[in-house]
Amino acid sequence: MLINTHCPTTGLLIDESDVQDVSPSLVHRLDRQRIFDLLEFAEKSGVKLSSRTIPQMSLATVLDAYDNEFQLSWLLSAPVKVIHRGHHRIACPTPDDPERSLALVCAEALLHAGSSRIRGKVKALLLQATDRYPSTRRYY
Repeated sequence: MLINTHCPTTGLLIDESDVQDVSPSLVHRLDRQRIFDLLEFAEKSGVKLSSRTIPQMSLATVLDAYDNEFQLSWLLSAPVKVIHRGHHRIACPTPDDPERSLALVCAEALLHAGSSRIRGKVKALLLQATDRYPSTRRYY
């Protein structure tokens, strides 16, 4: 959370640490539309893709092919490097649900972003998965 106070010596805004940690594994509970939303947010947040088999691979390409499962499976048939602000991660697609594997790695990358605004948006998208499965919530 970005606090609207100034650091006394530098005059910069302070980026507070997050209160609640959320696991990127919640991607496994998201429906197909929420996965699309997460990938779309990843694109807007500057996540880049790199593939040895498809030189012009990008999240825009994946999103354009999202409604064509055959084309999407072809695009995500090989491991894809996910790059966010110099940090690299590898998405190894599963044959049945390759876009979910990509979304998982994008969520992990964005949850380690330097911006609390980006982390907060990803957490909100992931927490929508718990709304679909209320029985998995724990009440103390």
